[in-house]
Amino acid sequence: YAAAADWLTLREREARDPAERLVPLVEAVLHMAWDVRAVPRFSYSERSAPYDQAAFLAAVEAQDEAAAVARIRGAVDNGLGYEELEAAFAKAALAHYQGFGHAAIYTVKTGELAARLGRAARLPLLLALTRYLVETSREDLIPEFRSYAPSLAKWRAGSGEAPPAEDFVTGSVEQILGRIAESGAAPEALYRSLLRAAALQMLRFDLSRQDRSDGPVSQNVGWLDFTHAITFANAGRRLAARTPELWPQVLLQIGCFLGRNSGFLGKAGGDADWRVEDPAAFLAEARRGLFDHQAREPIVAAHLVKLLTAITEEVELDPGAEPVPDLAAAARRFLESPLRRKHALRTARQALALVAG
Repeated sequence: YAAAADWLTLREREARDPAERLVPLVEAVLHMAWDVRAVPRFSYSERSAPYDQAAFLAAVEAQDEAAAVARIRGAVDNGLGYEELEAAFAKAALAHYQGFGHAAIYTVKTGELAARLGRAARLPLLLALTRYLVETSREDLIPEFRSYAPSLAKWRAGSGEAPPAEDFVTGSVEQILGRIAESGAAPEALYRSLLRAAALQMLRFDLSRQDRSDGPVSQNVGWLDFTHAITFANAGRRLAARTPELWPQVLLQIGCFLGRNSGFLGKAGGDADWRVEDPAAFLAEARRGLFDHQAREPIVAAHLVKLLTAITEEVELDPGAEPVPDLAAAARRFLESPLRRKHALRTARQALALVAG
């Protein structure tokens, strides 16, 4: 559903003839069909209860799908739409560093799709989002990101200048989260530094790391680890703009991506190789290419459209902002680099190690 929202955006903005208007629709339906093939039905609870934001958030936190669904059914029965419920979904999505950033992305894109498809699609979309928020993994509860909660507790708001992006490109998760929590910068200024840091990491990703087959699961890495920092950042900014109390969560969760990805960088110095003279023109041409992409799997096509959509939104928000040249260059490197999708030998070795352990 999240990809469908971006495909429809592409259709509205870029399609020039009937064939181009058809392609995004096919892409959206293909992805939905692909993901549900041979999957048994898993019904939603039919119970309805009066909507109460605190009760809904408590149910999601307790991973009680039936209770959370009941509150959303009650909201829809009472005529509430996504606009009235977004703050609650945003708080649930950002209550943890979870779902590898998908929680915030899905929350924003559900709203976009619900607005396009109208009242008939409202309940199915909100129920799907609710189920996802209840069921998704909470990465802040695993050792790699254990410093997230303490960093959030130490958050210091401020209005000073943000540290430069380079301060957040390298360092452990704990170090980068500490720098963010102690920065004392205005959220919007700090956001721009972190967004640029994510783009710089994409420019410095050591591509050889995605081909390795001899490491532990914790060292598995690929392009999508890096692109998600930007697509999450874009979604988080949009949610925090409407619910400002969520800025600390958004900024620290961007930091979780940066800290994790910093261990997979090569040497700095090649950033200039990917520069484009006109970021807006480059992105427009890249979006045109989506009508005839060569990705065999819908999930790969989805990441192409969602990254270009997110970067386009950031560039159009402030074309002269410091991150813009690096965002465009990062998009170019991603589009022109190999994206490995299968790791037969790595999977076999890691499976054997797991059993032996």
